[in-house]
Amino acid sequence: MASSAPPPRRRPPLPRPAIPSSCGCSLTRACPRFPQPRRAGPHSAQGYEIQVEHADPRRYRVHSWQECGVAHLKEWAAACQAVEQCLSRFPKDYIRLVGKQRRVVHNPPQVGERGGAKAKWQNERAPLLPLPGNLLRIMLLLRLFLVVLCVALTGWLSPPASALLNDDRYDGNIFALYGSNGGMVPPRVSLKQAKEQGIPALLVYYIDDSSDCKKYAATLASLQVRYGRAVYFIPYSVDSLLPGDERGQYYSGRVPQTLLFDSQGKLVYQSIGNRPITEVENAIRALFHLDPLPPGVIQAKPFNEIQTGFSRLPATAAKPQP
Repeated sequence: MASSAPPPRRRPPLPRPAIPSSCGCSLTRACPRFPQPRRAGPHSAQGYEIQVEHADPRRYRVHSWQECGVAHLKEWAAACQAVEQCLSRFPKDYIRLVGKQRRVVHNPPQVGERGGAKAKWQNERAPLLPLPGNLLRIMLLLRLFLVVLCVALTGWLSPPASALLNDDRYDGNIFALYGSNGGMVPPRVSLKQAKEQGIPALLVYYIDDSSDCKKYAATLASLQVRYGRAVYFIPYSVDSLLPGDERGQYYSGRVPQTLLFDSQGKLVYQSIGNRPITEVENAIRALFHLDPLPPGVIQAKPFNEIQTGFSRLPATAAKPQP
């Protein structure tokens, strides 16, 4: 009878290198002070790095951990040495090892915490699962529907905003609304500064709730575009004048009031009310010895219900303004 072959002998496992520790044992799987977690071995194979963190009792209660000042480790033996160094530096703190991965593809591995004589194991929070495409579309459409509904309800419930040129109601800044030139207010310089610089100035007193001032705003805005580099336009709101204010020393009590000062600070023109644009422009042109424009050469051209522009006609087609 043929003898059976002896069973193959298994090669005994290599002994794990002993790493000295402060407790006199080796920081291996059987170390009573810091046992090795079950999944600590394949950390480097899975692409994880081991990080050593510590926290004092106060920070431990609020889960506020800090690094122990060592770089990310990839070997368990090096991590054990880092734990011993951290224990020597922070003997009264909690110590934990965290497995981290730069690109999250699976649930993170288990980590270990050590504090005093207690130890516990926990899992880091797993990444949130992506929502299905259909659910994302439904949520996006619902959000868009709510936005449209809010806009529609706001426009339906709120009263319509209206600005009229021929009433004495306050609608806002007349130069921005009716003159399309909100940069005229507040004025860049005062009348005193204009006189000190020796530059002509056109001073206008107005209020925002006057139909004449609303119509006159387009005239001033058009003149400021053409003569704003040579003449200072200084509009003062009567409502902003205080008793004893030097800005109101020329105010006569009626609006709109226009006063033109030459480079010497002398008053050369003044008027009350919504004057024709050619009249005011000829007063400005006289300061620079320019030929006056015939009446009616500049005609008003309304853009819409509240804004008005001006166009210059040939001298032969000019009509006198009323």
